[in-house]
Amino acid sequence: MSKDPEKNPSLDAETLMARLDKQLDEMETAEILRDMTPEMLAKKGFIGGNPVEIRRSTNRQVTEQEHLLFEPGIEFERPADGTSIDSIDIASLSHIPNVQKGQLIASRGAQERTSFEPGGNVVKDIADGVVRFHATLRGKPVILKNALHVVPSDADCRVHIRLDESRMHAYLDCAPAQGDGKPLSVELVRAEMKRMGITHGIDEAGLAGAVDGANQTRLEVADIPVAAGTPPVAAKPGAVEYAFETKPEEYDFRILPDGRIDYRNAKAILTAVENQLLASIRPAIPGTPGTTIMGESIPAEDCAAAALLPGNGVRISPDGKEFYAAIAGCIILNGSMLDVVNIYVVNGDVDFSTGNISFNGTVVISGTVLDGFEVKADGDIIVARIVESARLEAGRDVIVKGGVLGRGKGLISAGRDIRIGHAQNARLEAQGAIYIGNYAINSYIATTRNLVMLEKRGAIIGGEVFALRGVDARTIGSESGAKTHIEAGTDYLVMRTIGEMESVIVFCEQNVRKIEDALKAVAGKLGPGGAMQPAMQQPLLKAIEKKRDLLQRMAMMQAKRSDLQKASLESGPCYIKVRDTCYPDVNIKIRELKTVLTVPRQHVRFYDDTKAGEIAIGAY
Repeated sequence: MSKDPEKNPSLDAETLMARLDKQLDEMETAEILRDMTPEMLAKKGFIGGNPVEIRRSTNRQVTEQEHLLFEPGIEFERPADGTSIDSIDIASLSHIPNVQKGQLIASRGAQERTSFEPGGNVVKDIADGVVRFHATLRGKPVILKNALHVVPSDADCRVHIRLDESRMHAYLDCAPAQGDGKPLSVELVRAEMKRMGITHGIDEAGLAGAVDGANQTRLEVADIPVAAGTPPVAAKPGAVEYAFETKPEEYDFRILPDGRIDYRNAKAILTAVENQLLASIRPAIPGTPGTTIMGESIPAEDCAAAALLPGNGVRISPDGKEFYAAIAGCIILNGSMLDVVNIYVVNGDVDFSTGNISFNGTVVISGTVLDGFEVKADGDIIVARIVESARLEAGRDVIVKGGVLGRGKGLISAGRDIRIGHAQNARLEAQGAIYIGNYAINSYIATTRNLVMLEKRGAIIGGEVFALRGVDARTIGSESGAKTHIEAGTDYLVMRTIGEMESVIVFCEQNVRKIEDALKAVAGKLGPGGAMQPAMQQPLLKAIEKKRDLLQRMAMMQAKRSDLQKASLESGPCYIKVRDTCYPDVNIKIRELKTVLTVPRQHVRFYDDTKAGEIAIGAY
């Protein structure tokens, strides 16, 4: 029997109206099941007056030494202990979000015994047994010498000239003005050198180049030689001999003839067992005296003793020359501080013997994460070998010393950075930067900062890349014309929310069409001027009201979608840099401008030329 009411005379208007009433009930049930009710859409900000909710990581950092709990979204810097707060350049803190005047930065318990006080531009109060630290001006939080400081975001240019102990070399650190500060100039640097008494061996070209470089890039330049004499032969200071590798190891692979990848070069992570020797001290060797340019004898530098401090999980021998692991764990060398940290360690693969892992700290896996398994950590996730089509979610960083074999499934998600050896058919999402040692092949990569391909092979071949602040790679695409999409200047988290909103709009559109079709069928049965039973009026009014509500939701979401599309664009500079070759069939998109390469280009930088309305190409 035909289901079309026009061709099925056995269905009367009352039956059609009952069917319409049932459809409306089904629509409301579907809205509940799919979290698309007006209340849920209003909570997300898709409709109503609330802003659209962008789900971002809200990792609250806690310092181990001071037990200082930072507010969500606030980041800080911890310079070396010998640093003076006055010497910190605001440009070096540009990666840290500003705190505002009067804003609560962090807090800790009033009963804490470790000394910690407010520093420059910070005040504290105590309430309910909690010490709270507030900013007195807009700037960047810094922890230095047991105090919390805020470095002002508006600052004069900075000129600092350093002499080595022998006074044979002068080095220039300079930074441009921030905001309305005093501008940087060559004359200003010369005046400072004159004040310090530096008159011989001045490198005028180096001085001018440093000033021009700082002003043009708007970044600090450091350690620029500006004057030199005849140095003595340097003494050989004492040294620390480590029993483990202190430099980052290379993780390489090769593509086999059948297209598979050989991962046999993966190496183990840096761990220690209890009582393992970690380091020993080698004594210093005196140097040979030298002569100044005035013919004066210059004594050699004092032989500096090697510096290494035992931290958590490390014990030192009675003579102070050997360092041992007091516990089993992960070796961490931070400057001159050596620690062995007790963390959750998986000695082998993540497989059926371990099950899925969820830990409120850092997880270290000495093997491979196999297909279908999950690892979640509030801190970092470190994998020594391979991640297959698994799911890794870290509150901070994800480090995979080998690579990721996604096979089109799985996910690597980080609240901060991702660092991996290579990626194939992988999905990577980071709310910080992404660093890949070698190839990224046919992968989906999204980051709210930069994608950097580190090694000499550094190639992106196929797949999609969405990097808010830009991409730096050795090569993009391939000679065979692999379809590759590279996009900079758009926030993937905002675009994901837009996609979710568009699915709700489509859902509403489908329901509007269903209601319109049902109303047409009822009208066709009644005919012109047809009478309607009182029992049929209520479903009809309910259907009309439902259609009106759906149309209102659609209109609000369409308006907010337009605002979100504007908000998804990066306001600062962004770029796509290729050190060697960008091959044809590579799609380049920067903010709202697009281009497709038709010929290879070498040593290029792509950026959006808003005046010309096109993607511009400059030198790398």
